[in-house]
Amino acid sequence: MVKCAAFGVAIVFAVAFAVLAAGFASPVWVARKINNDYSVGLISLCINDDCGRYDTLSDMQDATNDYVVAAAFLIGIAVIAVGFCVLISLVAIFSPRAIVACYPLATLAIILTVIGLLLVPAGLKDNAAILFTCVSPGDTYELPDTCEATTGLILTAVGLGLLLIAEMVLGCLDKKHIREDGMYA
Repeated sequence: MVKCAAFGVAIVFAVAFAVLAAGFASPVWVARKINNDYSVGLISLCINDDCGRYDTLSDMQDATNDYVVAAAFLIGIAVIAVGFCVLISLVAIFSPRAIVACYPLATLAIILTVIGLLLVPAGLKDNAAILFTCVSPGDTYELPDTCEATTGLILTAVGLGLLLIAEMVLGCLDKKHIREDGMYA
C-alpha cells in the first residue's frame, strides 16, 4: 500500500513552480522593450521621454510578441514539469527499489538552487534581460549579463527539480526500507 499521494504532490508542486516562474519571468522577458527611450505598457505606445513621436506598428507588435513568446515558453515548461513529475511519481510508486541515494541528491539540488538564485540577480544588473539563447538584444544590454541570468535560471530549475524528486522519493518509499542514515536499504 502506498503511504503518500505522490501523483497529487507532483502536480501541485509543478503547477506552483510554473506559476512562480510566470510571475517572475514574464515581466523580465519584456524588459528588453523597457529602457530610457521607451514607455512600454502591455503594448508599446510611444518613444522618447516626452512621447512626442509615436511608436511604429512593428515595435508595438514586437512588444506584444514578447508576452506571447514568454507565455508559450512557460506553458511548455509547465507541461514538461508535470509530465516529468508524474513519471518520477510512477517510478517511486511502482519501483521504489530502483531509486537510491536520496540525501546526496537533495544536497546537490540545494547547491544548484542556491548558485542559480545568486546568478539571476547578477545577470539582471544594468537592465540586462533574460534571453534563453544568450543572444544580446541590442547595444543597451550586455551579452555576459544575459548569459549569467540564463545560466542562473537553468541551475535554479534543475536544482528545484532534483530537490522535488528527492523529497518525493523520501516521502513515498516505505519507511521500513529507510535506514537511520537516510539511505535506502
